[in-house]
Amino acid sequence: MKIDYKDISITELVDLLAQKTQKFTQLMSDKNFNEEYTECKKVIQEILSEMELRKQTGPASPETQRLPAENEN
Repeated sequence: MKIDYKDISITELVDLLAQKTQKFTQLMSDKNFNEEYTECKKVIQEILSEMELRKQTGPASPETQRLPAENEN
């Protein structure tokens, strides 16, 4: 099932990216290039693509696009 990353806030995308990157790094370190490795790599690429798209098009709404530090002011 494909996740629609457009509906996820930037903060949640960053968290998901960190989780998948950590798992991907562990799989690489273990030289475990299985289906989970391929899936992690694919998800990381999809998240990065969504983040790049948002950078190019600008924020849709301030609440979902800004990082937490920006919301404090």
